[in-house]
Amino acid sequence: MSSSTTIRRMLEKQIPAIRSQIERRLSKEFGDWLVEIRIESRNLGQKAIGQASSTRQRK
Repeated sequence: MSSSTTIRRMLEKQIPAIRSQIERRLSKEFGDWLVEIRIESRNLGQKAIGQASSTRQRK
C-alpha cells in the first residue's frame, strides 16, 4: 500500500466528522444571523411607527 493510498483512506475516514463540524458551525452562524435580523427588524419597525406618529402629529 502506498503512502498516498494511506493518506487518502485517513482523509476519507475524517470526512463525516468534518462534515458534521461544518454543519454545526453553519447552523449556529445561521441561527445567530436570524437573531440579528429579528432584532434589526424590530428596531426598524419601531422607527417606522415613530416616524408615522410624528407625521400624523404634524398634520
